[in-house]
Amino acid sequence: MKFAITDKDGTRKVYTLKPFEALTLADYAKFHCDPWPEGIEGYEHAIEYIARMTGAPKKKLLRIPVKDFEALQAKAFDAVGKISEATAKEPPKTFTHHKQTFVIPHDLEDIPFQQWRAMVDVYWANCTGEADCFATSLACFCLAEGEDFDDVDVNDRKALFMSLPCSVALGTCAFFFGRSE
Repeated sequence: MKFAITDKDGTRKVYTLKPFEALTLADYAKFHCDPWPEGIEGYEHAIEYIARMTGAPKKKLLRIPVKDFEALQAKAFDAVGKISEATAKEPPKTFTHHKQTFVIPHDLEDIPFQQWRAMVDVYWANCTGEADCFATSLACFCLAEGEDFDDVDVNDRKALFMSLPCSVALGTCAFFFGRSE
């Protein structure tokens, strides 16, 4: 959904609120994982979400007509609500990202110990937030078809998976964390 805000001087800028299907793990990190200001509630919460999801300055969002703000709020919370739907489904056996097919392990007890150890002891220790931990888990567990973990640069793979659609990233991680002990 695109919307425009016109400044007092007549300058018009167009912003985009992505639908859930277009949100990436990096987008999720921006609007969901960064620290929230203390004590916000009500419409301030909606303003914060919409500002994070669109890049529109909060002060400018306050100037749009109520009916337009309500439409934006409905779309923003629709996208956020779909996160729960994505995390409730069992992921497919594979996913394709940047022309590579990655295998999603469905029996985590079959993952070689070296992958668990790398994830927990090395990479999770350096995670900077929830989305970073999700990208780390995906990088350690989801290998390209025929790939050996020894050949994976986990940091490069984490960067690649930050552009993974939320529907795949969050659903797969919810599956992993729901299956781990």
